[in-house]
Amino acid sequence: MHDSFHLTVRFEDGSLALIELAYALPQSGKMVRRIVVSGTSGTLAHDTGDDPGLMTDTTNAPPSSIEDAMSHQMRHWIATLDGSASPIVENWQVRAALATAIAAQQSLDTGRAISIGEHR
Repeated sequence: MHDSFHLTVRFEDGSLALIELAYALPQSGKMVRRIVVSGTSGTLAHDTGDDPGLMTDTTNAPPSSIEDAMSHQMRHWIATLDGSASPIVENWQVRAALATAIAAQQSLDTGRAISIGEHR
């Protein structure tokens, strides 16, 4: 089982993105989220390791910046089902994320670059 993935994504306009997913954590149950977005106008970064919170050998509370995230997602999903809200994420975005994950796995399996839409 792989514990980390590094994906380099080239977009149609030639721009690049690096996506890193890592599951190797220093402590069982510890949750860390890091996001860094860099572009020609600057960089945006967020790290849940900087959040205040309770972390001991016996307690791993979720970082405050993502606490209750699943509850919020479920409430929104239910609201889309009853028609009181519109989906935040559209089907094409979900399909694009899934296609990216499948292409990444195929690249890992074959050792070659995979174009989205090329995977089978």
